[in-house]
Amino acid sequence: MKQFPFILFLCVFIAIIVSALTKVKIIPYIISISYPIGFIIGLIFQKNGTDFGGGLTNNLWLIWASSIVVIVVISIIIELIIKKNSDN
Repeated sequence: MKQFPFILFLCVFIAIIVSALTKVKIIPYIISISYPIGFIIGLIFQKNGTDFGGGLTNNLWLIWASSIVVIVVISIIIELIIKKNSDN
C-alpha cells in the first residue's frame, strides 16, 4: 500500500473541489471526513489471507475504498433530501 493511499487521497480531494464548486452544503464536509473514517473502518474489518501462489494478501484497501464510496453516496442522498425538503 505505497501508492494506493495517495491515489485515494487525490480522488477524495478532487471530489471535495468539485462538490465545493457546485455549492452544495454538506457534501464537501462529509467527503473530507470519509478518508480517515474509511481508513478506521478498514483497520477494524481487515483480514489477512494468502493467494494461490502463497503470497500474503490483505483486504484493507478494498474496505477503505468501499467505505469512502458508501459514505459519499450517503452524503449525496442526504443532500438531495435536504434540498427536496427546503424546496417545499
